[in-house]
Amino acid sequence: MKKRVVITGMGIVTSLGAGIDITASALRASRAAIGPITSFDTSKHKTNQGGEVGVEILESVIYKDKQFHLDRATKLLLRACKDALNDARLLTQQGEYIKAPLVVGTTLGGICSGQNFHRAMLLKEDTQKYARFLGDALACHQPFHVASILGILGETIVLNNACASGLSAIGCAFERVRLGKSTVVIAGGYDGMSDFAHAGFNTLQLVTSDKCRPFDKNRSGLLLGEGAGVVIVEELEHAMKRNATIHGEIIGFGQSSDAYHITKPDPEAQEAASAIRNAIEEAGVTPESIDYINAHGTGTPSNDSMETKAISNVLGEYAKRVPVSSTKPFTGHLLGAAGATEVIFSIISMQQNNIPENLNYITPDPECDLNLVTGGSRDQELKMVLTTSFGFGGSNAAMVLRKFA
Repeated sequence: MKKRVVITGMGIVTSLGAGIDITASALRASRAAIGPITSFDTSKHKTNQGGEVGVEILESVIYKDKQFHLDRATKLLLRACKDALNDARLLTQQGEYIKAPLVVGTTLGGICSGQNFHRAMLLKEDTQKYARFLGDALACHQPFHVASILGILGETIVLNNACASGLSAIGCAFERVRLGKSTVVIAGGYDGMSDFAHAGFNTLQLVTSDKCRPFDKNRSGLLLGEGAGVVIVEELEHAMKRNATIHGEIIGFGQSSDAYHITKPDPEAQEAASAIRNAIEEAGVTPESIDYINAHGTGTPSNDSMETKAISNVLGEYAKRVPVSSTKPFTGHLLGAAGATEVIFSIISMQQNNIPENLNYITPDPECDLNLVTGGSRDQELKMVLTTSFGFGGSNAAMVLRKFA
């Protein structure tokens, strides 16, 4: 018999700030956190704007050995993971251990550390001095450091499905708990701001010099951000026995692959639609039961028209009535952290009965004929939310979340 799966802890770090309360306040008030990037030189790039996490948040991350080096991505993941465990009342004292799998998704892992090692090589510096940077460039090192510092004993699984990585990680955790393989899983996604990523997205001509305008006719690209989102995924009976606070329930998850192009989505959206359909079918609900869609909505011409088609293929005429918004204009595109933070945004929306605004939307696009939330956030009772993530290489993921009752 399949188990019911709930979320009992949440931790989030983005340019909006660190923590659920500050995030919820910003979403309700339509307050974005996009500004000049200061962690590297952007003078040769199309824009200097992005969703950078404040230095004070990065410097607030405390770890047991002050001589121990932590890169930018590790600090983000550590803060979100620690906050999620604390929220779930599972954070242990120093010297004690948490026995639970740690499943995380990332797009670029420790690329910031890799850049530092590469610069040392180019400058012909003593690379032995920077050897730790080479190790931390590997995506397995960030969760290792987090597990070591927080005392997490269990399987460590790192997924890289590009921008679907964070949602894929939470989906993996959901399946493990649902099938009875684990009672508690720590899951989420992370990525740090890097010159490498910014240069890459500029080269692909996916970055805008304007504001990010998802689903707008004049949309011209995305803005990058950084962050981490972590949730505690737990079997319902186990959570209730320990009187855990239940934030929401995961009831369906779907994944698929386009096998179409390394950076472009399939414009016909057949497999993106499959991921959405599979999530709804596994949830055992009708498409009309969905009260809100937290869309991937990158603000790129190809993604938003494709996503509209995918939603319409599954929801039919209801696609024009169900409220839809993308939250990426608030924080920038968080790559591997995007899907995980958007699960948390979706839970917050259900808790507040408030749908975030689809920011910066001005001009309707006939190819994106969805019921977009504009003119401020919208108060509405929410019992069920669909969230989507689509990534390079044709990675598609979708999840259905339900208010716990």
